[in-house]
Amino acid sequence: MTERYLGIDVGFSTRRASTGLCLLTVTDDRLHWRCLRTGSQRIQRLRSLKDLVPGGADIDSVGIDGPLTHGFRLVNRHRSTDSLLMRDVFQRRCKPGSTKGTTGQGLHRHATELVTLIMGLEHGEHFRILQATHPERIHTSRIIETFPDAFLGVLFPDGDFANIQLGRGKSDRFWEKAVRDGLLIGLIKAMVGDVQMDEELDHIVNHDHRAAFVCALAALCVAKNRYVSGGDPTDGYICLPPLDLWGGQAGSPNSWAENALRRSVVLVQRGARRQINHSQVGVFRNGEEWM
Repeated sequence: MTERYLGIDVGFSTRRASTGLCLLTVTDDRLHWRCLRTGSQRIQRLRSLKDLVPGGADIDSVGIDGPLTHGFRLVNRHRSTDSLLMRDVFQRRCKPGSTKGTTGQGLHRHATELVTLIMGLEHGEHFRILQATHPERIHTSRIIETFPDAFLGVLFPDGDFANIQLGRGKSDRFWEKAVRDGLLIGLIKAMVGDVQMDEELDHIVNHDHRAAFVCALAALCVAKNRYVSGGDPTDGYICLPPLDLWGGQAGSPNSWAENALRRSVVLVQRGARRQINHSQVGVFRNGEEWM
């Protein structure tokens, strides 16, 4: 049996190929991946996706780093899922930008365009995306949103951040530390067992390839029903690794990310008078409502 997970790190530069693509394939206890970069034009992305994904293949799940809403509508507001990860200690460590901002709107539009392109390839029978099984789905196909900085960041214990230079470029430092400390290998083994890998993770050196790989891992976690997600039914959810792999012991005072997330849920709900969807904010764990 072959499993495939597609990760997309959305970029929209008109000067360089800034959209990262990664296809993770699990077959016969082996894990293989292939990464590409593509441009912002539809024809470039279409060509790259057809090159990356074999014709007629089933894709178990797709993970995208870019704002996605239920039904893939375009919105111009600050989403609850943005707000959850912009508060408390998330603000300095691994916050996403607001969907309402200029950059956020660009990411939102291009993420939605990429989803539309993927759905077109599916309808054209180039490949098939399996049906979503998680309750907080944003579409009938298993397509999820993630944010690599937060996905990697919650894996680290609280004390690790004292030795990580935050600010510009931190996503690569997060990747390098997660690889060096064995956190990504541990996550992969938790999801698919003790598979053999065709190459080492530290061979992935390109920033866009790394981010796309993390997006594919997030898609894998949701497909295996081992994940955490936060947001609301209208404006979507950001998916994170399973709680038992977060830095610090889950449910203890040492679980900085869990504690910060609990505080954020309360604060987002309190602000619901300004953003009505924020009253619906919630956090799911392994397909069940958690917060």
